[in-house]
Amino acid sequence: MKYLPLISVILILGACSKKAQPTSGPIDARCFRLAVPAFSSALYDAGIDVVGNHISGLLFVKTMPDSSSRVVFSTETGTTFFDFEWTKTGEFKTYFVIPRLKKKAVINTLRKDLELLMVPESIKKSVSKGESDTEIKYIALRDKEILAFVISKDCRSIVRVDVRGKDKRISEAMFYPTDKNVPDSVSISHFNFKMKIILKRIEHENVTE
Repeated sequence: MKYLPLISVILILGACSKKAQPTSGPIDARCFRLAVPAFSSALYDAGIDVVGNHISGLLFVKTMPDSSSRVVFSTETGTTFFDFEWTKTGEFKTYFVIPRLKKKAVINTLRKDLELLMVPESIKKSVSKGESDTEIKYIALRDKEILAFVISKDCRSIVRVDVRGKDKRISEAMFYPTDKNVPDSVSISHFNFKMKIILKRIEHENVTE
């Protein structure tokens, strides 16, 4: 009975789709968890368009020894724009944000966008599976949003994530290439206001702490 809300969501999404309708299946998160990026550490050349500003720099992603995940966005000279953390259980923490981004709505939007890449435990534990002829799709609920994760057939990577509200699309995340667990590039776009995140991976030496 506890899975009925998620199964209902899958059926609603399928009814609205022009593609082959997904059918609800048993809860099986193994493919989903294999596809979620397994970051040790990764460095991205990043461009973020937010609140009328374009900010470019380096986005550093790292899994810490306590299994928490840290995301730091800074200039190439080391000046920090923001420093976020997701704990092992998926709790979100803000360590630092520059004044021009220090608005609750902006921080919350950045958090939600980056969660499409980081996929914290709070999302992992809530997924339900729906599968069509062409796609493997996992559905998760977050606040009042529906997150549809499209997974590669080999369970190796996330292909895209569609975020929907009650009656409209909110945002979309695209991951490239589709045969790598940790993506080389990521594009996150919003449909109801102007905000976009573009990430391109940079090779770097692994950093330990």
